[in-house]
Amino acid sequence: MLDDHFCTYQQSLELKDLGFFEDCLGSYWKNKDNEVKFFLDGDIIVEDEYQWVFEVFRPLKSQVFEFIRDKYKISHRIQETSYFGEVEYNYFLKKDGTELYDNILDEFDSWFIAEENCIDHMLTIIKDDNNNN
Repeated sequence: MLDDHFCTYQQSLELKDLGFFEDCLGSYWKNKDNEVKFFLDGDIIVEDEYQWVFEVFRPLKSQVFEFIRDKYKISHRIQETSYFGEVEYNYFLKKDGTELYDNILDEFDSWFIAEENCIDHMLTIIKDDNNNN
């Protein structure tokens, strides 16, 4: 599903606060009732009763991983493992070349869920680092 390749609304807002401002294939828009909707770039926004206003870009997860790696020196690796026919996914993080092991036991049912959780974890690390400085 296409949606699996994009960040969540909350992640997009946090990335905006961190200075992410790159061309994206999608964006979130908000109407007068504060309803948020995702549109792909190039979609024509036609809604009779609502006027949509741009809220925030919605990047692909791959864009986020590159942004965080380049700006904050945090890299990731998603891994698929199989135990007795059960497939699970987990992720590993490095910051400034040092392995981070605080999520070592986390396991997820899909690659996309592992990516989403990995991005959340990376954003938490960045926020914690910013709060400690």
